[in-house]
Amino acid sequence: MNANLLWIQELAATLAGTVVGALLAWLITHVYARKALRDMTRERDRLERYNRVLTALFRSWEEQGHVELARDPKGEITGGRVLRPQSAVPTVAGSKPAD
Repeated sequence: MNANLLWIQELAATLAGTVVGALLAWLITHVYARKALRDMTRERDRLERYNRVLTALFRSWEEQGHVELARDPKGEITGGRVLRPQSAVPTVAGSKPAD
């Protein structure tokens, strides 16, 4: 009977250690996954801001006749080409060219 009780105690300790270890692993993974999600969200927001600025810049250059933009069926810019030589410095609509 003593050996049987010892075996049950060892099994219970092993199971308890496994459960505690699994919970700790989940907690650590959860914390780092949430941090990574916050970081990716911040990066996505930053890239969206840059994309809006660049899109406005390209559209301004297109309106001024400096570039010709290619678009997909949704109207998203997919490429383009420069129409004027490099000596013609494009400006953003409403701004003055650099001296």
